[in-house]
Amino acid sequence: DQPPESALVEIRAMFGAVPLVFERMRQAGDLADNWPGIRAIYRDPDPLPREVVEVLLAALALRCGGDYCVALHSLGLAGESGQLGVSELIHDLTVPEDVPERGRWDRIVRQAWLAAAPGPHRRAASHALELACTPEEHAQLLHVCAVGAFLASYLGGTPDCQSPRPAFTAHPRQH
Repeated sequence: DQPPESALVEIRAMFGAVPLVFERMRQAGDLADNWPGIRAIYRDPDPLPREVVEVLLAALALRCGGDYCVALHSLGLAGESGQLGVSELIHDLTVPEDVPERGRWDRIVRQAWLAAAPGPHRRAASHALELACTPEEHAQLLHVCAVGAFLASYLGGTPDCQSPRPAFTAHPRQH
């Protein structure tokens, strides 16, 4: 385990500041243990494109009522131009045009959102998601969803996301 201070240094280097969610994790004493699994989806998102991870985290944040996370992840999608608006993200939730296989990834993000949302559709959506991906992509998507739910638990949100903090393991390929 790394000390919280070294995690904060990495977080500042990665995001330019310490986002509120990580400060709350630090205050709760949970940052050092959980940062490696969170860091993995940013540093090594393969086989998912980085933009797919950002769109998925933004979509999950919308379901959880996490405006802060929607804003943070939409900035990650904007790239150097910084021109992606939250309303565009909310209405479209599309992967940027320059991502290879954009249409496929858009469908996968929507399917992952459905699979993560409570309701009678969840089982069918989970099965469809599994069929739409390679096993490696599916494992990484599940990891991203678990991290998204975990982060949302530090920011409040809707009852869907306020269950006890979900456990997630380190990056799926580290097993």
